[in-house]
Amino acid sequence: MELNHCAFRVSGNAFDFVVALFTERLGFRVLRRLNNRTVWMRQGEIPVDIQICASATTPETKWLLGRFFCAGRFPWRKTDKFRSQISFLSDEPEKELRKLGTWIESMGYKPLVRAFSDEEFFLDVPGVFVDFIIEAMTPDCADYGE
Repeated sequence: MELNHCAFRVSGNAFDFVVALFTERLGFRVLRRLNNRTVWMRQGEIPVDIQICASATTPETKWLLGRFFCAGRFPWRKTDKFRSQISFLSDEPEKELRKLGTWIESMGYKPLVRAFSDEEFFLDVPGVFVDFIIEAMTPDCADYGE
């Protein structure tokens, strides 16, 4: 078997906003779109696609200050969301995510940018991203010693 795509859920009322985020700001192109609820996208010629699906599930929107996990009605989801990432490489990961955050704010949403470490940062849009975050990290973080 060969890997084809990974799927992620977003709040249904923000579906078009997320498609715009990936196409206008991250350089993805739409490969296929169904019923304005599901889209497959690809960045450049990388042979793994991302599928974004509109979901009726309400994302967690409350945050514990100073921490990078959600608080709310579902304690099992507090850190679980951070284990599901769409990850990008960048020489300036924090700067790139803050730039995305500025655009997201201009679209009327409230992004959250935080650090996992000095080399790894993440962006969440509480109330939009159901079960994932966007991560950006320096290229050396992807050196897996092969």
